[in-house]
Parts: sequence; structure tokens; C-alpha cells
Amino acid sequence: MINLIKIDVDENPLITRILDIHSIPTLLFFKNGILLNRDIELYDYPFVKNGMMVGITCEHIIKEIIKLV
Repeated sequence: MINLIKIDVDENPLITRILDIHSIPTLLFFKNGILLNRDIELYDYPFVKNGMMVGITCEHIIKEIIKLV
């Protein structure tokens, strides 16, 4: 099961410091409540680094990443 949570960083500025968020939107991957502590590469390109999505991607790539998590 996948849960998506939207957080307004203007109303919750502490979250940006805790999770080291520097750009909006940011997509983070957690497993069992813990930020994923690994990188995920697809097609020889890093799409997730230490649980944080890097770069811009499309829906089918996100679905493949979720399968790997």
C-alpha cells in the first residue's frame, strides 16, 4: 500500500530543516515509517538518492521506483 501525504511547508517550516528539503515539490520515500536510506537507479540514471526523488520524471518511472521500494 502506498500513502501520499501533502505537507504545506509554509505552515510546517521545521519539516524542511529536519528532512533537508531545498526545493518544492519534493517527493520522499519512506518504508515502515523510516526514510529510505538508499539510492534507486533506473535505466542507469539515479532517480532516488537517500530516499529523496531527484530530477523530474514521469508517472511510469515513479511506478517502477515504487515497485523497487
